[in-house]
Amino acid sequence: MTPPDYEDVDYYFVIVEASDGNSTSSLQVNVFIEDVNETPDVTGDDSPEFAENTSGTVASYDDVDPEGDGITWSLSGDNADAMDINSSGDLTFNSSPDHETQELYRVIVQAFDGNSTGTLPVVVTVTDVNEDPEFPIATTSRSVEENAGLNAEVGLPVEADDPDDGDTLTYSLSGTGASLFNIDGNGQITAVSSLDSDVEDTYVITVNVHDGRAADGSPSTDIDDTVVVTITVSDINEPPTLTGTNTVSVAENSGRAVATYSADDPEGVSPIWTLAGDDADDFDITDGVLTCKSVPDREAPTDADTNSVYLVTVKASDGNNTVELT
Repeated sequence: MTPPDYEDVDYYFVIVEASDGNSTSSLQVNVFIEDVNETPDVTGDDSPEFAENTSGTVASYDDVDPEGDGITWSLSGDNADAMDINSSGDLTFNSSPDHETQELYRVIVQAFDGNSTGTLPVVVTVTDVNEDPEFPIATTSRSVEENAGLNAEVGLPVEADDPDDGDTLTYSLSGTGASLFNIDGNGQITAVSSLDSDVEDTYVITVNVHDGRAADGSPSTDIDDTVVVTITVSDINEPPTLTGTNTVSVAENSGRAVATYSADDPEGVSPIWTLAGDDADDFDITDGVLTCKSVPDREAPTDADTNSVYLVTVKASDGNNTVELT
């Protein structure tokens, strides 16, 4: 026999009869079913999935309350603070979840009818969505010394951040001057050849990155993010280049001019000319022009060895470096 349900039938009318085989007696019996509050039955998905970094309704829940009472929805459980449920039974996250931070959220959906509470344990799985790598800033700068040579590192690596575990990032370069540099899988920029600040002291290039996947995880080589990098080639003082003869023959009594020298400085500094050597006191040099202090006379030499062979060292300095010719 099925137990009576007040919500289906709340009153029964029966006649009870008793017979001794000869005569029958009957009694009308009225049976009234007393209403007893029944716990609401919560229905809905107990294992929904929800994509990371998105918002919206995770799942919607309903109640079956025999008494038709108004329902108050609430949450309890390990991760109740991370989620919410509204008066319509719609379950949502308080903020967009991140698969890499937490994959499973456990809550208990509760429906209270004013007397008793129905419950449904729910485990929400946050599904992984491929996230693009990103550079932390839009522009940055690096520097390298001039003449540093092939494969010289240009400052620290220019690295992108990728929230996804296991992704392999691919870096590339573009922009004016990009052909003068390489970049490896760690974002380290290197020089293809020696750079000269006197030729070009600043390069602006773009570093590109992609993780090889689209948002749905399918293969893709589309650029995910870029950063503009200004590369400064630091000037290193370079010595001047001294040119001119180191052996000069001068006819006696022919005048004081001996030879002319030139010094080419990469930084464009005008050279400082000086003389050294055993016989330096017999000569002057001005703007690279070497002259005798007096007209030479082979029969009356003034060199240290008195053999008419004068030993002089010509020096040119840019204030930092000195080159010489003997």
